[in-house]
Amino acid sequence: MHFEVKIEGLEKFQALVDSKVWYKAQKCTTTEMGRKFRTRVVKDVKKVYNVKAKDLKKRIRTRIEKRSAGDVEWRMTVKGSPMSLTHFGPRQTKKGVSVLIRKDESRKILAKTFVAKGQVFQRKGKGRLPIVAKKTLSAPQMFNEKTMKAAFEEVKREYPKRFEHNLNFYLKKI
Repeated sequence: MHFEVKIEGLEKFQALVDSKVWYKAQKCTTTEMGRKFRTRVVKDVKKVYNVKAKDLKKRIRTRIEKRSAGDVEWRMTVKGSPMSLTHFGPRQTKKGVSVLIRKDESRKILAKTFVAKGQVFQRKGKGRLPIVAKKTLSAPQMFNEKTMKAAFEEVKREYPKRFEHNLNFYLKKI
């Protein structure tokens, strides 16, 4: 999914300002808005899924790049394999392990499962062995288009104000 914020009508003004000042203001604003975007997306995912922000942020990588013509680009990549059920509040019961994955649903009881060494395991067959560690959806599956668009709209709305603020800050330092 790709989003782009462009401020129209600043080409004439950009020609009047030192390119280093323009770049610093743009980089600072893009970094701020990138952080705001990440925070908003993580909060929205937490509203739906019973997962800690810390566990989501471990799977998010961000970076800022200088593009041609002095533009700045902020990228966010969400990676990860299926997450262990230990991230979803497992509770041992007599019938198995109870987990809450989605906040809008009730807890699910997984039969023939148990918690050991920080993992949720399930027995395969009637004997004690073999056992398999249980996993669920991955972090990228939690980030849907609706969540991303809501965060992007917030960034799109606030970017011009923050850019103006940062540009004034760097112009005063000259």
